[in-house]
Amino acid sequence: AMTAYGYCIRCQEQHSIPTTAAAKRHAQTLRETLESTGRLDFERNTDDNVGDPLLDVSCLYNCRGKMFGVLVAEDQQGNEVVLKAFAGKIRSYGWKLDGWVDPIVVPEEIPRFVELRDEVSRVTFEMEKCFAAAAASTHNDDAIEMEQWKRLKSERSSMSREALEVLREELWVGNFRGETSSLSKIFLHDEDLGVRRTKNQMPAPGGGGGDKAKMRPRQMPVGVGECCATKLVQAASERNLKPTGIAEFFVGHSKNRRVDDGIFYDSCAERCQKVLGFMLCGLPPVLS
Repeated sequence: AMTAYGYCIRCQEQHSIPTTAAAKRHAQTLRETLESTGRLDFERNTDDNVGDPLLDVSCLYNCRGKMFGVLVAEDQQGNEVVLKAFAGKIRSYGWKLDGWVDPIVVPEEIPRFVELRDEVSRVTFEMEKCFAAAAASTHNDDAIEMEQWKRLKSERSSMSREALEVLREELWVGNFRGETSSLSKIFLHDEDLGVRRTKNQMPAPGGGGGDKAKMRPRQMPVGVGECCATKLVQAASERNLKPTGIAEFFVGHSKNRRVDDGIFYDSCAERCQKVLGFMLCGLPPVLS
């Protein structure tokens, strides 16, 4: 059976949300709505951004497809609530869209990240000028230009690393115990998980990690927190909802053929499963 799941160091077990029949039905409804409207912004005001080509579903087939997800949950009164998400961002349009859950963080809303991003762009432009000058210069001038190019390349690499660290510092998620933690610390399974515990909460039992923790890579890849499952679980946690089912499916063209249009998938092993153990901790077992 398909699920969104992850291994929890605290509980020494796997936590999961199943892909239920109800979640699949809602996912199919979403897919049919995308196909019938031809738009990702089908819930937006019709007078706002009408016809924006970046939000046309055809782009998913002509350019690059995308994962979509639906999470079915119950509110505190037992009413059904359905959340939907798309993975990552919509090309150059952005990270947010009415009717879809918000991203965990929007890079463009972090001042230092924006500053570094703009500096990287400036240095890249300077590198291109150096390269062009070297191609048109004499042998001696060519060496000088290439030395300048190497210096700029090193400067750009340093700023790119700092920008990534700035972004990662803002990536915090919650769980169903009422805790929050840094995604990078969860992913790398630092001993204390960087957990901000709630008041009057005792430390977790079994804080080790054993062999499973040793298997984890020591660097968090780019894109952790941008997948549908993590966005949906974070939104449910923030809204005090109890997830009961989830369904993730792909729409569009896949260049690498690792995924196919219209097929349901588990949460991804590379990113989601590494952090969902913490994010689902405290959620009562969900029956499929």
